[in-house]
Amino acid sequence: MSEVKVTKDLENCKLIIEYTANGPKDKVWKAYADKDWFEKWWGPEGWETTAKEFNFAPGG
Repeated sequence: MSEVKVTKDLENCKLIIEYTANGPKDKVWKAYADKDWFEKWWGPEGWETTAKEFNFAPGG
């Protein structure tokens, strides 16, 4: 089963979302890391998402 953990760090202006997905690692990674895949599933039906850039480096 998928799990979501949300942590707010107001002092440092950070919102940390940890999501444990139930699925094949390669497809889960692509769903988040590939902007074209991400735009297709992110948000509720009828919602339009435009992803500009993903940077998975520390501090990115």
